[in-house]
Amino acid sequence: SGITIITALELEDEAGEEKLHLVGGGVIQDGKLIERLEEKDVLNYNLLTGGAKRGTIEVPNPSDRNNLITLGIHGGSTSTKLEIKDGKPILVKKIKLKGIIGEAQGELKLTKDNMDKIAKEAEESLIYSTEAFYREYNLKGLDLLNLTREIEKQRISKDDIDSLKSIKLLVYPEITLRGSTNIQNTN
Repeated sequence: SGITIITALELEDEAGEEKLHLVGGGVIQDGKLIERLEEKDVLNYNLLTGGAKRGTIEVPNPSDRNNLITLGIHGGSTSTKLEIKDGKPILVKKIKLKGIIGEAQGELKLTKDNMDKIAKEAEESLIYSTEAFYREYNLKGLDLLNLTREIEKQRISKDDIDSLKSIKLLVYPEITLRGSTNIQNTN
């Protein structure tokens, strides 16, 4: 009864050219589609499983919090460790991403301080979104992150884990940003 995640693509016409676009995904179990994933869920799944090589994250502009900055993800990695602390199972995910500023609403000064603020905002956003994703599907009893396999791989006694729902997720992101010589300001 393993779970497989599939990508949902849509063919769209852009200026007379057909292009494939990611529109979400699906959860397949026992040969049946049991759940649909939104595009943001696919990104969170990929972040947690190490498959996020491309994508975007939006964060507030530190120069004007009413405007947003879009960060492009350009590579990354995820490490996983399942451990028992104080008798409770904890899934630790260390997510390292490389990003570049793609688009900024309003004015943005690329100072070291602003770059640090943008990276911190992106890391906080990543923690929130991945933990919300994990909670949502874990409460539904869907082992999207293949925790059963992780328990076996790390040789953790099944006696230490009441159920998959008892496993808490801790995310430790590290985002390295590079500026862009080609920032698009949109108002």
